[in-house]
Amino acid sequence: MILIAESGSTKTDWRLVHPNGEISSYSTIGFNPYYISETGVLEALKNSELTTINTTVKQVFFYGAGCSTAENCLMLSNTLELFFNNASIEVSNDMLAAARATCGTGKGMVAILGTGSNSCLYDGNSISENVTSLGYLLGDYGSGAAIGKTFISAYLEKELPQEISEAFTEAYQLSTSDILNAVYKQALPNRFLAGFNLFVAQHINEPVIKQIVENSLEAFFEKNICKYSAYQQNKLHLVGSISFVYENIIIQTAKKYNVEIGEIIKAPIDALVKYHLK
Repeated sequence: MILIAESGSTKTDWRLVHPNGEISSYSTIGFNPYYISETGVLEALKNSELTTINTTVKQVFFYGAGCSTAENCLMLSNTLELFFNNASIEVSNDMLAAARATCGTGKGMVAILGTGSNSCLYDGNSISENVTSLGYLLGDYGSGAAIGKTFISAYLEKELPQEISEAFTEAYQLSTSDILNAVYKQALPNRFLAGFNLFVAQHINEPVIKQIVENSLEAFFEKNICKYSAYQQNKLHLVGSISFVYENIIIQTAKKYNVEIGEIIKAPIDALVKYHLK
């Protein structure tokens, strides 16, 4: 049996391909090695439904956010081997997952816009160019964390219209201390910040809210997409919740930079299954 996983910073989607072709779905938290330890990964796996199939899986193809260095890939590979102890393990980064899911064996630019953001130029087989993703503190332009950070800063600094601030206060019941504690003292602040996109998306027709999203996406194009060679000659394919939720704004922003948009999919996991079955 083959197990395919696509992991972001927030969650991991798993698909088990049975010998008869049937597919089972599983879900766990995200396993970004920058934000979780070996112990945390193993504990999450042992507390998941994957315990029902961990000894019968023969191959695991794991694609993950944060798997951009040999050290991080090795950490996850070793941890997964402890749990799936009868399987061969292959760990790759989430950019390759996005490229294979949207381009298959074709060429194109590919971007991930989810909790974090990343991008690459794909030659149909491997990643040929990659603008470094610096994480939510130094980069992640256009990501859920970046949009959430700008929004919550505007809220705390009382730069939002009164009706928007009141609606947010009523919906979330968060004090300034709660927010600062979550950002500076608690684990996974990027996931906390990205969570505000639910509210942002619900109020996207408010000019001040829409401007926050537009500014972040413009920064993404300028800091990432426009740095690729011949970027206007390649279609841009996107995956991730943010690209899916703000699809219309992304398309309009792309036009400003003469970039043609190709595929936009919320999650690449099912397309990855098709890729591996081919």
